[in-house]
Amino acid sequence: ELETLVNLNINSDSGQPSIDNNYFPNTVMSSYWATNSSAISNEQAWAIHFGIGTALILDRNDEVFVRLVSGGD
Repeated sequence: ELETLVNLNINSDSGQPSIDNNYFPNTVMSSYWATNSSAISNEQAWAIHFGIGTALILDRNDEVFVRLVSGGD
């Protein structure tokens, strides 16, 4: 769900996070956890970087922001 919040129309050079600040104010241009593990390793997990608007895999011990999302309903 977190990846659907990325706004690819925002240029990373603009100094603004790649997310709609009207709905998500104070978003830091950094990584946020997207899931608890990756298919590659149990020691890594997916994250979304709202500075560059892309998904990446990080070590689960990395200090990364969190954003709560809901799957619907």
